[in-house]
Amino acid sequence: MNSNTLQFSEKEVIIDFSKKEVHESILSMFKHFPNKYILRENDINDVFYTYHFPISNNINPSIADISLEEISENKTKIKIKVSNAYGSQSSISILEGVAHDYLNVLSKMLKKEDIEIIKQTTNAGTGCMVVALIFIISSISIVFFI
Repeated sequence: MNSNTLQFSEKEVIIDFSKKEVHESILSMFKHFPNKYILRENDINDVFYTYHFPISNNINPSIADISLEEISENKTKIKIKVSNAYGSQSSISILEGVAHDYLNVLSKMLKKEDIEIIKQTTNAGTGCMVVALIFIISSISIVFFI
């Protein structure tokens, strides 16, 4: 694999929500998940309904580019492209997972599910990562001392 090749995942979906509802849910995600979806100055273009922001995903930081297109009054096309954050490398399958997770959380926000339940869902993988790291470190320690 050429290390200069930019890897990314792209998805396009049409949903039965207005562009305004989707926009408001995206903004709400920044508010409720500030450590995962990181809003910086100039990340949002309110005229074109485009968003460019980092997603913190444990050890796989990435950048999301999202655009909204109104199909009809109550239908919106969402285009999402997730690429590696500057200087990081992830496989395409990991980037696809990041895009899938983002759209999953967005759908829950649009359906107005309980925020605390969504937070538990989005943090579910963090505990597994900690357990895995502890297991690996302890295994290395055992091998080293034997």
